[in-house]
Order: sequence, then C-alpha cells, then structure tokens
Amino acid sequence: MSLPFFRYKVFLHLSLLILWIAQPHNAEAQVRSATDSFNTERFMAMLAELNVKTDNPVKVLSVVTDNNQIRVKMSESAAQIPFSASIVARLQDSARVWCGKPSATLTIYTAKSDLPKLAYNPRFDRQMPLQGSAVRRIDPGYGGSMSGRNIALWPSHGRYYEQSLRRWEWQRGRLFTTVEDLLTPSFVLPFLIPMLEDAGCMVYTARERDTTRVCAIVDDDDPHGAFEATADAVQEVKGYGHTSRIKNRMNPFLSGHARGYNMLSGDSLVFTGHSDRTGYQMVYIAYATFDNSSDSALVILRSAGCEAHYVVNQRQGGGMWIPLGRHYFEQTKEWTLTIKGEGLISADAVRVGGGMGLVERNGSISGMPAWAEGARYYLQADGFDYAEVVSLSDGKNDYTDDINGRGGVQFLHDGLILQRQELLRGTPAGRPDAPPGAPLAPESRRD
Repeated sequence: MSLPFFRYKVFLHLSLLILWIAQPHNAEAQVRSATDSFNTERFMAMLAELNVKTDNPVKVLSVVTDNNQIRVKMSESAAQIPFSASIVARLQDSARVWCGKPSATLTIYTAKSDLPKLAYNPRFDRQMPLQGSAVRRIDPGYGGSMSGRNIALWPSHGRYYEQSLRRWEWQRGRLFTTVEDLLTPSFVLPFLIPMLEDAGCMVYTARERDTTRVCAIVDDDDPHGAFEATADAVQEVKGYGHTSRIKNRMNPFLSGHARGYNMLSGDSLVFTGHSDRTGYQMVYIAYATFDNSSDSALVILRSAGCEAHYVVNQRQGGGMWIPLGRHYFEQTKEWTLTIKGEGLISADAVRVGGGMGLVERNGSISGMPAWAEGARYYLQADGFDYAEVVSLSDGKNDYTDDINGRGGVQFLHDGLILQRQELLRGTPAGRPDAPPGAPLAPESRRD
C-alpha cells in the first residue's frame, strides 16, 4: 500500500469520526435553538387557562424542527390534563404559527404518547348537567333521601375472551371454591343496588344486573303485533334491533329503528309480552331522545296482577337500556307496558330478564349468563360506542378493554345520554373552529 493512499484513508476516517462526534452537538444546538424561539410562555398560558391541577408543574421540555416537521415534548404531568380533540388542534395550530411554519406537521407528545391519543372525544363534552334521574317511581311508599340522584356502580371482574389462548375464562383465579368474578356480584346485585334504589336513586351499571338466564324482548319493529300505538309517528332515528348474536363491531342500538310519537291525552303506546318463568326479573325500557322529547312520560307496567307506575324523562337516556327495577312475573302469563302522556314521546323496545351472553368473539360466545360476563360485553350490548368505550384496543385485548370500558359509564354523567341521539341523527356535536391562540377555557370547562 502506497504512503499517499494510506494517508488518504487515515484522513477520510478521521473526517468521518469528527463529523460523527459533532453531529449530536449540532442536533443539541438545533433543539436548543428551536426551543428558545418557540413561544413557550404563550403556550403555557393557554394551558393555564384550562385551570387543571397536576401533581407536578407542566413544562415544555424541548422543541425539535426538521424541515417541515415540528415535535414538541412536554413533561409527563401534561398527561393529567383532560384535553379534548379540539383543544389539541388549537394548540397545534398556535404552535405552528409561533414556529413560523403554519403548514408543518406538528406532534405534541407527553408520557410517550401523542397528545391526540390522550384526548377525550369532544362529543362527550357535557352540554348540560343531568337534571334529576331519568326514571322515577311514583307509587306510594317509593322514594327516599336519595331521590333524584344518579349513581354508577358495578361488581368488577367477569368472564372474558382471552385472545392469546382463544378461549373464554375468568379474570381471577379460583380461591376457596369460588372466583372473585362471582364473589362481588353475590352482594352487589342482590343487596347493594336494591338498597340504593329503595332509597330513591337511579343506579347505572357497567354490567348486567339480572341473574336470570332467560330474556324476552319486545321491539316496536316486531312484525307480530306485540307493539301497538294509537298516535302517529312523527320522527324516526336509528334504534334497537334484536339479534341472536352481537358480532365484532355491531351496535344493537344502531340496528333497528326508534320512533317519536305526537301524543295527545288518551293516546298510548303498548308493549305486550309473555313471561318465560315465574319470579322476579329486571325490566328495561329503550326509547329515543329528541330535542323536544317529553320529560314526563308515564309508564305503567302490569304483570302478575300488579301495577307499577313510573315517570320517565325522555330527554335523558335515549339509545340504551334504562332499568325500571325488579318485578314479579308468572310463567306464560301476559304482561303489558303502557306509555302515556302528551308531547313527543318515544317507544323503542322493552326487555325483561338478563338472559345469556350474546357477544361473539372469534366465532364463539361465553355460554354464560350475561351477568357473569365482563363490562366490555354488556356495554356493547347496551349501545355504547365501540371505538370510544367498548374496545379501545380495537378488538385486540378484551382484558384491558374490560377494565378501560367500565369507566364508559362516566360518559352518562358527561352527557352521552343527552348526545347519543345527535350521533344517530348525524347532528354535528362540535363547535366552530377558533383562531390560533384563542382562549381555551370556555370550551374546556367540565364542572
């Protein structure tokens, strides 16, 4: 090897080494320069308007610009802020303007996640608080110190489908001849929930509460004449549609129709059915919520020679099963549920009993009563949004979906029961876009 060629190779390697050593310093300088030029104070001022307390101060750790891309890294405490998708979009628009790149692709991330993935859906923003309960029993002797209150509670674990093993199994191991999946329902269902309901409050659950294996559903779409209306239907939206199995993304409350009737004094909507067993069973009613729905529909249930009277506020609870409590039925005997009142009143379906689990996973069902299954399956059968509540994993992990989905009942409190019908009708639920840097507080209040 000639000496000049050897010197050339040494020079080349040293040059590459110097460039490699200098590269991190250049990147560091780029980050420091971009961070210094970024209007951090205005960015933090926008976050401060949200008025959310976090465990540690929220900080902008770095800003990286690369051609037409911007990455803003925030401290992990930012993940505690309840961002909406529209607030994230406005933060991104403002950051682009401050960086002088209004068309750049901008990513804001914290706790190893992009901020949009941590944002709650804007259609769940509460537009009005719940005013009392959706259902109130008016028979003598009912009601109490908790009348008008709404409580969400449920026993935790339940039967679920394990994707890796392709089988249904309990979430907890066997211990002293039982499993936790069955232990907590043994006192929550027969004791705790009835105690609260006896005090007058409305109890929502993330799991089925009726322990009977039989279930009878009467739908207003039933072609066999089990539903009769003496008033004219004036509005129609998507509603409950019965199916023998609920497949992957199926929403039963988007599979049929629900109608609103212009009711006058003397008009009635009547569901008629026959009980499959003798004993106490839960009764549920489903209806649609319209902008001008009646808040005082009278519901009369007649079964086994007894009557129960309820006032239902149909401005709440549209598009899901609303519980009317446990009632006594006699096998093969007829029962009726009659809805009366004046104004726009809806009738979609009536369900008696809990029945067996109907949600299908990879071609199989659990083979267990619905009450023994996890919340993930009841929430799907109850009409909750698949992507936002039922399966955050997009069907890949039922175990985590069950845990995460239970909190979906909170959306009842945040206005889902008021806005569900807006989704069914296709009414936009968002707000007009705001200019970059506009105040965030008016939209983000959730008190």
